[in-house]
Amino acid sequence: MNKKNNSSPDICGIALLLLLFVPNMGLSSAINIFIVLFLAYKFHSTYKARWTTILMCGVIFISLFLSDLALYNNKSILRATSIVLYLLLFPFVADVKIPNKYYYFGVIAIFASQLAYVFSIQPVINFMTEYLPTNEDPSEYLERYQSAGYSAFSIRFGGVYGNANLAAKYVSILLISFLLDNKETKLGKCIPLIVIAAISILLTGSRTGMAVLVVSFFVFVIQKAGRKYILYPIILMGVVAFVLFAMNSLSSEYRGFALQEGLNDSMSEKSDLFFNTMSNASAKDLLLGTFWVKEKGAVMDSEWGDAIFTYGWLFIFAYAIFFFEYYKRLQKDNRMVIILLLWAISSTVLMSFRTSAVALFILSKYCGGRTSFRRLK
Repeated sequence: MNKKNNSSPDICGIALLLLLFVPNMGLSSAINIFIVLFLAYKFHSTYKARWTTILMCGVIFISLFLSDLALYNNKSILRATSIVLYLLLFPFVADVKIPNKYYYFGVIAIFASQLAYVFSIQPVINFMTEYLPTNEDPSEYLERYQSAGYSAFSIRFGGVYGNANLAAKYVSILLISFLLDNKETKLGKCIPLIVIAAISILLTGSRTGMAVLVVSFFVFVIQKAGRKYILYPIILMGVVAFVLFAMNSLSSEYRGFALQEGLNDSMSEKSDLFFNTMSNASAKDLLLGTFWVKEKGAVMDSEWGDAIFTYGWLFIFAYAIFFFEYYKRLQKDNRMVIILLLWAISSTVLMSFRTSAVALFILSKYCGGRTSFRRLK
């Protein structure tokens, strides 16, 4: 590889941090698209779009063409544009191992921003509010979960993002990529970031984030045990025992451990809204969706619900095949990356304008053997 191409891991690391921390307000929210275009230009992919990619993009265009233009809004156009571009350019970059310093910076920065709210460090909060604005109001989480009767430790802190689920998504995605990039590293050297990520996710109160954390660590330890590390199965059993204890004993105090409540209440609410919406939908809307994103709360807060409502069942069919084929292309020791799609159950991944760029960036990294580097100028 050309000597200049040795800078590619740092370029990808900086790009990842920009995707994580670029303000999500006004025109600045479109910067993600330009970052992805830059990556696609610098790291030329030999991978060709499959029929599922063409079908998903085609459904989006047809859904727009047949939609009610009276519902026009910029958010829907921007999201559709980003999804089409990301799918056509996927993978943006592959076979690049990002230096650990970028993972540490990302996780610690998110964690530190949460602590600013935990301890009411006003200068830091003012800085984030002024220079890293977001559409979310952190006070909503504070008031909502205090009134719900959770302990002070279970108030949801989203830090710089305001949105606690978004913070949990980013931390868990960074953790998964960190673990994959450190498959050959001794467990002890990985523990600091794992611990910081675990505390950060606990502060978000995210049940899905906690599930992704546990499953990721579970798989990581199993892979280590497969390499004849005797201590790791013991650690794994300890983690499982703690999780079982936490679910039984701490669920009333810590929202992140209230998995049963999440299944009974949150998923039940999403399912009821989904079936009510589908029962009133036309044949066209069932097949191709409505295209337009409506006001908050009008659709299911989940990947599957949002995708079906917006782009229809034909899109979600191609979506499922797309990721199934992606999974089959992965090398066995990289398949852990698919765990990040657990977020599609209770939140959004591809259907989230902010999350999609980061998630597909990480998924791109593990396609394997698909990328030839352009000469960096």
